[in-house]
Amino acid sequence: MLPIRLQRVAPIALVIAASTVVASCTSTGLLAPRFSNVSAQVQVAKLNAPGRYQVSGDIALPNGTLVAVAALRYLTLSDPVAQNSARPIYSLLDYRATRIEDGQWEAELDLWQADTEGQLLEAWQRQSDRLDWSVRPAEQVAFVTIPTPTDDLGGLEQRLRIRQRQLDEALLRQTVEGVRYAAITYLDDVPLPDGATGTPYDDPQAINGGWGRRYLLQPEPANPVTVERPSERRTTAPATPEEFLR
Repeated sequence: MLPIRLQRVAPIALVIAASTVVASCTSTGLLAPRFSNVSAQVQVAKLNAPGRYQVSGDIALPNGTLVAVAALRYLTLSDPVAQNSARPIYSLLDYRATRIEDGQWEAELDLWQADTEGQLLEAWQRQSDRLDWSVRPAEQVAFVTIPTPTDDLGGLEQRLRIRQRQLDEALLRQTVEGVRYAAITYLDDVPLPDGATGTPYDDPQAINGGWGRRYLLQPEPANPVTVERPSERRTTAPATPEEFLR
């Protein structure tokens, strides 16, 4: 049996030894590594064509990562039920899908579409006559870039974790249902269509009972391969009765 003085010293020695182990682990870097954040920058430029905008950006993601670029204009309806809804009401003006190459992406969006009379309008304006309440559009358009499908966010985070990287918290979003996704939003003042015109839109709902012009046969492209009929028979098999009748 240890003396009383040694019994009191032993627990203190164990605490000192444990502190030494923790200090050595910290100095040798055995703790979780630090991850560098992946941020993004977005630029929006108006092109010469009416209602056409170019959305480009930089983000340090692997080449080939799918990117969805969309333009949204939020709407305020006079309907009291819609005003009390937790879901935001917006109109999808245009949508493009592209891929990241060397940390960059680029897409062109057409915010205005021609109606049956050739007048350029936004998507919600083309259907405003079907609504029973007035619509007040926002002055700004939200250019939203989603750098990966929502169902692949976990896979993207895992691929980044291997490289000791992680998405910046400013890029992470969550839907009302609790689905996590990454998005970069750029707000820009975009005026409504100013009366410009374009090629009239052929509405299939107004033709052939909603079926459109499906009765028209689409021309097929010409066969690029020239097929020549051989001058002599190229087989040793006996001739068939059909060949004798030719």
